[in-house]
Amino acid sequence: MMKKQKITQSSREDFVSEDIMEMMISHLGEFSGINEVAAFFHISRSTVRYYIEQGDIVSLQFGKRIVIVVRSMGDFIKRYI
Repeated sequence: MMKKQKITQSSREDFVSEDIMEMMISHLGEFSGINEVAAFFHISRSTVRYYIEQGDIVSLQFGKRIVIVVRSMGDFIKRYI
């Protein structure tokens, strides 16, 4: 017989953020560009750039191309749940 677990706000956030993370990776892949992330969240490219500059979103730069590490956005998402 399984014990009932009390669902706390923290465990609820972990579950939701894991669900969202899986969905993001299935749509965006492990790495993605600014345009794709902006379209996924329905926000502007400049907003994505702002969060990159603030250090909220981890990115890598290859020449002129900026690549976002999608898995690194977990903490970013938790703040807005």
